[in-house]
Amino acid sequence: MEDLLLRVLAAAEAQSEWRNVMFGREEAQKQWAALSPKGYALRDELLHFMRYAYRDLPDLQTRVDSVAEGSSDADMIQDLNDLAVIGRENLNPLAAVGFAPIKLDEAASLNASLGALRPDASVDKAADREKKLLRDQAYTHLKEAVDTIRECGQFVFWKNEDRAKGYASDYLRKNRKRAEAKARETAPEVDTETADETPPTEEA
Repeated sequence: MEDLLLRVLAAAEAQSEWRNVMFGREEAQKQWAALSPKGYALRDELLHFMRYAYRDLPDLQTRVDSVAEGSSDADMIQDLNDLAVIGRENLNPLAAVGFAPIKLDEAASLNASLGALRPDASVDKAADREKKLLRDQAYTHLKEAVDTIRECGQFVFWKNEDRAKGYASDYLRKNRKRAEAKARETAPEVDTETADETPPTEEA
């Protein structure tokens, strides 16, 4: 009883931190789902223009081909930045084929936004697992105290039904009642008239 309040507060705090993690990750995943297709589309557009604009410039063509390798999310994010750098350093050939330089600014901006979102949108983060473990441990720590107090109260007030009820779990009681009701519903019906009949004896 002495540290029950502390256990309650610790469990509540751990639960709040875990909920914040889950909410933050869900928001990051929504933003990632909205932005990442734009990142892939812009990366492909930059490659399309650069491969044509730099087709007669072997050194630049090699750099662009090198950037195009890889297809993961991390590759796409890095590609946006690399292509923005190449484009800014070599604008004239791009301008000659009708490329809009503002696309390079968009690529750099998307690189920053997606790079910041990707870690938060990740499902398998060590920090997230640690917070969930802490939440589970805090709950277990609280439940141990609550179970001990209930057992003690039911033992002490075993002849005082009104007081003993205060140490019973409403959750467990409701579950038990539901289980009993379900068992009655699924139990096979018994014909009481025939059930009481004595089976005939076999005559020799």
